[in-house]
Amino acid sequence: MKSILSFLSLFSCLLLASLPAQAAKTILFIAGPPSHANGEHEFRAGCTLLANALNASGLDIEAKVHAYGWPKDESIFDGVDACIIYADAGGRLGKKVEFLDQKIKAGMGIMFMHYGVHPSKDIGEKYFKPWIGGFMETGWSVNPHWIADVKAWENHPVAHGLDKPFSAYDEFYWNMRFPTEDECDRCHPLATAVPTPEKVVRYINLWNEHGEKGFGTEQALMWCRDPAPEHGGRGIGFVGGHYHRNWAIDEFRKLVLNAIVWLARAEVPPNGVPSRSVTLEMLNENLDRPEKDNPIQLPTPDLLLQKPMPLPDLKARAAAKQKAQKKKALAKKGKAQAPQITTPLYQSPIMRASDKQRSHELRVAIKGHKQIELLIDPLGDKNYDWANWISPTFVTADGKKIAVDKKHVVASQQAWKSLAYDLNIEGKALTVAGKKYPKGLGCHAQSSITLNVPDGASHFTATMALDDGGALRDNKPTSASVQFFVAQPGFKPVPKTVPTPQANSDWQSKAPRHVDLEYFKVPEGLEVTLWANSPHLYNPTNIDIDHKGRIWVAEGVNYRRHNGRRAAGDRIAVLEDTDGDGTCDRSHTFVQEKGLIAPLGVAVFDNVVVVSQPPDIIVYTDVNRDLKFDPAVDKREVLLSGFNAINHDHSLHSVTSGPDGKWYFNNGNCG
Repeated sequence: MKSILSFLSLFSCLLLASLPAQAAKTILFIAGPPSHANGEHEFRAGCTLLANALNASGLDIEAKVHAYGWPKDESIFDGVDACIIYADAGGRLGKKVEFLDQKIKAGMGIMFMHYGVHPSKDIGEKYFKPWIGGFMETGWSVNPHWIADVKAWENHPVAHGLDKPFSAYDEFYWNMRFPTEDECDRCHPLATAVPTPEKVVRYINLWNEHGEKGFGTEQALMWCRDPAPEHGGRGIGFVGGHYHRNWAIDEFRKLVLNAIVWLARAEVPPNGVPSRSVTLEMLNENLDRPEKDNPIQLPTPDLLLQKPMPLPDLKARAAAKQKAQKKKALAKKGKAQAPQITTPLYQSPIMRASDKQRSHELRVAIKGHKQIELLIDPLGDKNYDWANWISPTFVTADGKKIAVDKKHVVASQQAWKSLAYDLNIEGKALTVAGKKYPKGLGCHAQSSITLNVPDGASHFTATMALDDGGALRDNKPTSASVQFFVAQPGFKPVPKTVPTPQANSDWQSKAPRHVDLEYFKVPEGLEVTLWANSPHLYNPTNIDIDHKGRIWVAEGVNYRRHNGRRAAGDRIAVLEDTDGDGTCDRSHTFVQEKGLIAPLGVAVFDNVVVVSQPPDIIVYTDVNRDLKFDPAVDKREVLLSGFNAINHDHSLHSVTSGPDGKWYFNNGNCG
């Protein structure tokens, strides 16, 4: 008998030894990009804090974090048991919903946190309901900031270690769009709380009548879909996580950690997933926009004692909205019915800095008009367009003169700075052809000034002129060119441009080959040597060095008044020292376009070349890596647009990459 027992015992041990150990679980966090103020929507920091807690829990779990947004290399999903998406607007998945859908159907668990549970309605209905059993819907759900007494679902693994409710102040959404029982019989809450008006500290943009109806009723703050393994992965939605500080609440953190472990179909410990208490230092790690002098503070009891906000009057709000919509509709209708003003009261000749006469007198009839608008058109190029209305005056029928001053100006807008009274746009004396004027309005085209017309005024008079401050530089005419108009408010000049000067085919022979080295003064022990000169490069505005030591140069041959000098446009050139002797011996053009007009920035990131050319930031991708842009092979994209002042120093400058992977750039005061 004893030998039989010994054999059975040995057989059992061998059998147990032959069984495979439970495989480790892999958790992937996807953190969305920054979107809110410091301490709010800290997706990367929150994901990292939770991942670190799981990795240090002693459970057989490996957690990893990807920030920001969807991974370019989707192999990161290989072998993942559960994916947590903590991001804005449902993760903004786009076409990636199909990829994610296949992963979930194959068994990967999926969890969305906070704003992540708020996709578009069609994505919510088609994907989120089958994935996680519900979603936030605009017009149905609400998003107040309130103090919730959170209760974990009794007898469920997420409640392990959470024997009693805990309180937290957060932007806890409620009234989710849940499926019917017929649509999902394996969907249910995991944590709930009961909102009341006394607990709501802030009502914000999505508050509606459904939120009011939810007062006093149990609301799911965390819920799940729990299919059998053969029917796909589990799914969870959690509405908390607006305030990063709440991860320092032990129970708040434990609820989510328990949920993640259960989501991966791993066993949640009887006392819940252990994790060390979050310190102030831990809370302030990995923030998107950390403020050195204003660290995020640990949650305090005061947060749970905040006074409630008065309940919004939805009827009054609806009435006000309806009134505003009606007013907008009437204004739109009136605007549509109003006659289009196509003819000005007065139109000046085109004035150029190179003209012998840069001023003209005007006298225009304005009788019967309550307002007039003074307009100055930059004719396509706003560079140097300083323009003046000298001695602007209203004249009555009996000859009385009323000088225009601040009290007549209803509104004004200038392309640069603000309307100047009795000074030019830069704040200096109004000066035309060397003569100074004491009275007038200093402007910079594109300019508009709306004036109230005094009672009895029948005419408006002024001298229109290009100010010397913009028309002349180094006693030479600039590219300034404008046209003046007096019109009824609402008139818009027909866009026109001054013809670009003919290209000067001789400019290369006249261009200096380099700056003389005698102009450089350096400390003892240092020297300045010539590395490259023309024709390798002309009038460089910016350079960058790539990973192989090549110099990339943005050129500004067509700079300012020389615009049009190079007919084919400016270029980005690539210069090399192929024999290592310390001087450039080879160069070629990467790209040259008519639209490149003295670009002020070039930045090279491997085979991606970023050019700062207002109004655009242009991204060239050298697909075949031959260092020459070929539109048939390579890619040209406009990353951002809307930067003012083409061919101007005060505009868009070079892009720089930071150690955080972000691109930084600066823009001058041209807007």
